[in-house]
Amino acid sequence: MMTMDNMQQTEKESPEDGFHFFLLHVQKQVQERGAAFISEAATWLWEHMKPEERWAYEEQARNKKKNLIHVESKNQFGPRRRYCIRIERVLNCANRQTRMMQEIEETVRSLKHQKSLKTHLFHLVHVNHYCKDSSGRYLGCEIALAEFSFVDGVRKTFHSFINPGEIPVGYAYLATKRATKTHVIPLPPDAFGSVSDQLEILNKIRLFVIGEDRDKTKLPPLYTRPRDINAVKSVLWQLNESVGPHMNSWRDRFRVYSVCKLFHELRNGTLGIPSEVILQPNFLAEDELINDSLEFTEGISCDFHEEADAMRHCSLSYVQRWSFLIMKECCGFLKIDTIPGKHSPLITHLVNEAKAMYLGSWIRGWNPNSNRHDMPSSGSLSGQPLSLKKKGEAALLQKQPTPQWLKPRVPLEPLRRPRAISAALKLLYPLAVIEEESGDVILH
Repeated sequence: MMTMDNMQQTEKESPEDGFHFFLLHVQKQVQERGAAFISEAATWLWEHMKPEERWAYEEQARNKKKNLIHVESKNQFGPRRRYCIRIERVLNCANRQTRMMQEIEETVRSLKHQKSLKTHLFHLVHVNHYCKDSSGRYLGCEIALAEFSFVDGVRKTFHSFINPGEIPVGYAYLATKRATKTHVIPLPPDAFGSVSDQLEILNKIRLFVIGEDRDKTKLPPLYTRPRDINAVKSVLWQLNESVGPHMNSWRDRFRVYSVCKLFHELRNGTLGIPSEVILQPNFLAEDELINDSLEFTEGISCDFHEEADAMRHCSLSYVQRWSFLIMKECCGFLKIDTIPGKHSPLITHLVNEAKAMYLGSWIRGWNPNSNRHDMPSSGSLSGQPLSLKKKGEAALLQKQPTPQWLKPRVPLEPLRRPRAISAALKLLYPLAVIEEESGDVILH
């Protein structure tokens, strides 16, 4: 029988929570055997148990107290913790934005100082995607890159479709809606290519950006619209993940920056204006790169979007239009002669040239004395055979039908002479009459 001191020591060392877990354990065993549960018997067993036998139940009690304290503290400081996480995320985003701005400014400033701004290579990138899931991952379906310099224009381009695999459950509607309104690329499993092609696409992108004779330890930055930076980063990260864990050294090497900031700094650099001076706001506005005059230009998008009549949403068209726009604004100040097909679309150049030639021939063929327009014969513009500098341009121009607005307007002659005298002429010459044979007006 236990003494008073032993009972006090037992109560001090054994809290009631431990006995509670022991009581639940005994009750469960008794119910499984189908016998009646007597709490007094459980109490007597607990009192006669050794400390090492009670340790398991007391440990359960202590863990329960820790969990309750953790839950209470989590409920108490949860909103504050979430607020701090949001603040930290905003600060990190602002720091990345500041570093990006500083790096672009330093790059353009160093190129201007070294007098290599005309020959430096810039890389633009654009991606199309189906949707964005709850984890922030963009399901990309198309990617395109363009490399240009002010001297050479657009040197080369890269374009590829991406198959991201199955669309997650619940996102098929969003993916279909976006694809229908913009790039019209079919959804998986009808998407172009296969999931296994992602490693090949990544290798081609690396080779495109690095080149053959350039430093392979540091990839140059890629520039895109501010609204597409997260999408480009997500698609490139997924391509990196597709190579497996054996190529960790290549991960997170792509730097994606704002092409609007690059456009602003390049134009300031070509004008000789310091970076601290702020020009008109439209040079930093994203609409300047979206609502340009080259959205529906043929020949700068992929074959699929040409046939689908969705040229303005093609990734290949985006990067080339941005390149042409930047070179159009900067090449004049750098005194660089532009080359059609390199600094501007070839189709647009041919159409403008054909329009000028048609208008010139229309003016040369005008004869005010006869009130008629002597048009050149078909197949020529001024009585001479059509001649262009390159056979390819001539073939391309002959293939394209002449638009209605390019055809010269021929002045019409009246079908017959008027048989009546106007009211104004009648007031000035009341005795004027029309000769019956010739139809001429005789004034008296």
